[in-house]
Amino acid sequence: MDAHPKVVALAQGLPKRAFRPLVRLPRYEIATEPRTKRERVKEGIVRAKGYQNKKLVGESVAESTYRPHKCERDHRLVVLRKNISVQKGETAPFDEVRYLFYITNHGPSTYRAEAMVVLANQRCDQKNVIEQLKNGVWRC
Repeated sequence: MDAHPKVVALAQGLPKRAFRPLVRLPRYEIATEPRTKRERVKEGIVRAKGYQNKKLVGESVAESTYRPHKCERDHRLVVLRKNISVQKGETAPFDEVRYLFYITNHGPSTYRAEAMVVLANQRCDQKNVIEQLKNGVWRC
């Protein structure tokens, strides 16, 4: 759902205790020995050239009820709040907060808010896979 001003104000009005940290599971399980990771050089280059560097600090999830403009009943609104640290060059970072919204007619007893976020992400990934199978992978 788009982050229009009405739902952003609703999310900002939620109490702090309504948000719970979102812990994402690893994408896959390593079947063999874990390899050593290469040194990360990209972040140093971005910082040295003075570009903007955004890092995800944390994610939290909350839920609320929401009635769209032309609906007759309330729907469940799952709010994903992303805390992003923005740094430009060597200057001190400042925080940016972004909201993602998922609207559903499933009640809280069907899926927890964390599960709704995971399901939505899996569905988006599935749509990308289907598109690639239909039309091929687009390359530059």
